[in-house]
Amino acid sequence: MILISASTDIKYAFHAEATSSYTISGIRANQTLAFRHIVLNEGGQYIYVSSGGYFSCHLPGTYVFHLGLKPSGSVPLKAYIFLYNTDQKLAVVDTSDGHGSTRFASNVAIVKLTYGQVVGVRVDSTQANGTRLDNEMCYFSGFLLHPN
Repeated sequence: MILISASTDIKYAFHAEATSSYTISGIRANQTLAFRHIVLNEGGQYIYVSSGGYFSCHLPGTYVFHLGLKPSGSVPLKAYIFLYNTDQKLAVVDTSDGHGSTRFASNVAIVKLTYGQVVGVRVDSTQANGTRLDNEMCYFSGFLLHPN
């Protein structure tokens, strides 16, 4: 059993986004979205791996993940905060407004992870190819709520 006191300084957090320098375009079904502009990546070099687009759990505990998406243009995007080790959809983000247009959409997932589990953003299997994200409104972030 690990006991954590209030003075223990454990930091596991990341925030990555799309920008004009790090665009996400040509999106296809089942693609992992890699947010390459890292704003924050605390807890080690490989907490969020921008080249692969995933978070790797190095400290078991309860984590909070947040995803925000806005496609540019009129083709909506549906994607999931996804636990790769078990192929589990943790939360869905659907940018369709139900009237033929798109909108900003976001969602949160709170999940208990064990060492080595991997969380990322996966595009829905029915997604039409070619969608592009609006660079200013797209991000993926997460942090350790509390260790086990």
